[in-house]
Amino acid sequence: MRSPNLLLVGKDLRLKDVGMVFERAGYEVRVVGGNGRALYQVMRGWPDLVIVAERAWESGGIDLAGYLRTWRGTPLIILGESPHSVDCVPYLEQGASIYMTAPVDMRELLARAKNLLRVVWSRQ
Repeated sequence: MRSPNLLLVGKDLRLKDVGMVFERAGYEVRVVGGNGRALYQVMRGWPDLVIVAERAWESGGIDLAGYLRTWRGTPLIILGESPHSVDCVPYLEQGASIYMTAPVDMRELLARAKNLLRVVWSRQ
């Protein structure tokens, strides 16, 4: 079985830690600063999973989510900043698979990612 491909989107410092955790778990990881570059990677068919920092979402995340949902079926996880559960609803309505609030437990994030990929790959 091949290594899963993970695309991290944003300039949030947490993403560096997320990337290291996923690399240790056997993922191939790429980090891009914004949604335009993320969309380019997605259109090339690269990632199996996308994780977006909430701040990056605000500058084009809806377009990225729409493309992922409509054309690719690629799971999308948002790393949010709000501790209020009601704030995650717009992201989920726009196509995010999961919204996790800071501070993010890396083991939980990795487990959720593995579960999402298992579901997606079982449909292929």
